[in-house]
Amino acid sequence: MVESIGEAIAALDAGEFDKFIGTAESPWFEAKEQPYVLKEDKQRLEFAKDVSAMANAGGGLIVLGLATQKSPTEALESVFEIKPFPESLVNQQQLWDILRDWVYPALDWVAVKSYSAGEEGKRKCVVAIIVAGERAAQEGPHVVVRGLGEYGGDGGKLIAFFERKGDRVPPMVPARVQQLLASGQQFQALRSRIESIEAFIARIEGNKAREAQRATLNDFRERERRLAQARAAVEREGQPNLIYTARANEPCGFPRLFESRNDPVVQLLRDPRRLRGNGFNLGSSDDIPEIVRGLSRRSVTAGFDLRELWPDGFLVFVGPGDANFLSWGSDRDSGRLVISALALAEATLHFCMFAKDIFKCADPKPKHISVTIGIENMTVNGSPARFDPMYPAPNGRPFLGLSPREAPAAGHEWTVGEVELASFDEAAVPYQLVAGLCSWFGFDAERLRYADRSGSTPRITGELFR
Repeated sequence: MVESIGEAIAALDAGEFDKFIGTAESPWFEAKEQPYVLKEDKQRLEFAKDVSAMANAGGGLIVLGLATQKSPTEALESVFEIKPFPESLVNQQQLWDILRDWVYPALDWVAVKSYSAGEEGKRKCVVAIIVAGERAAQEGPHVVVRGLGEYGGDGGKLIAFFERKGDRVPPMVPARVQQLLASGQQFQALRSRIESIEAFIARIEGNKAREAQRATLNDFRERERRLAQARAAVEREGQPNLIYTARANEPCGFPRLFESRNDPVVQLLRDPRRLRGNGFNLGSSDDIPEIVRGLSRRSVTAGFDLRELWPDGFLVFVGPGDANFLSWGSDRDSGRLVISALALAEATLHFCMFAKDIFKCADPKPKHISVTIGIENMTVNGSPARFDPMYPAPNGRPFLGLSPREAPAAGHEWTVGEVELASFDEAAVPYQLVAGLCSWFGFDAERLRYADRSGSTPRITGELFR
């Protein structure tokens, strides 16, 4: 494996491509099995997005000719095979032209280097697109200025900003662009005033609405209304989703939720506690969670995940139920979703940790909370999602004798109610939630691989994933 940009370039220069085997994609490294196809604007946009995102993340390299596969036990993809291709498939001048015409400031200085990798006489290669971090920082941020129809633009009159987050490139929401534009020294005093104004407006607009919410939180329709707003905000309406909620069973409040972006509960929404770097956690954001009409505070990565807290004690997480998260490792080509028991168990543990940390900040605190897990829209192209509580095996190999079962419906919810907050066992509650989902699929809970049964109460603990 290579562990730095310098090691990667040295391996390429020496023709030691096998050193990339096992290297995980990261903010500075992206692997692609095939060269870019640049016949259509959508394809050119994808290339401009990838390279500008790498530049905005501090530099790195994109290597074409390296095949990746998903780890069954971590939320990452690693190189597993070297796949050189004919040199004629890459037109370096075309790449530079796109980086000049589609990106501002232009990235036509990016190095595009070909490395011979085929058998003698076959003229095959791997290609590295090398983005120098120092120059990118000096000239950036870099924005894409053409072909934005896919992101809501009209093909050139708007701009888009992309930045790598881990091994992904999520679209940048307008609030984040505004924060970046306002990050210069001349705006610091103004930003401080804006924070005060935001908090004041939130109190004025939100007080009456929140009083009404307290009376209706137990109303199923109010809960569904809030979840519908969350799906719309994260742009996951009608998609396979994993949804967690935690609700205060008695009156509670978060009096500082709209006071300061530095308040502990706001920081928890931005960056929840996590067990490991590449685990199945609830995500995080560089953005400050936004105040939504004085009614809630919300942290969103568009198209991927959402964390939202309402001041009357309603906490929501929405994330992908598909191969990007809950069904990690599913075959994208088949479209059929296979829920990963590991992703399910670890994500559920993370949410219970999150809920416990959030409700510790409440004032007054509720005596009890109810925690719910839900999946929805999990039937894809007429094929129900499948699940086996023993999959995947810890070593990444399929467990012999697996007999995955189909979901009885496209969605389901399971609730653990009356959880005493003072004695909240953040490892026992996740087991109860996952066990409930197991039973819906027709499995005994004892089949769940990712559980610690050494004590009197089965639990899902962090040690299972480290």
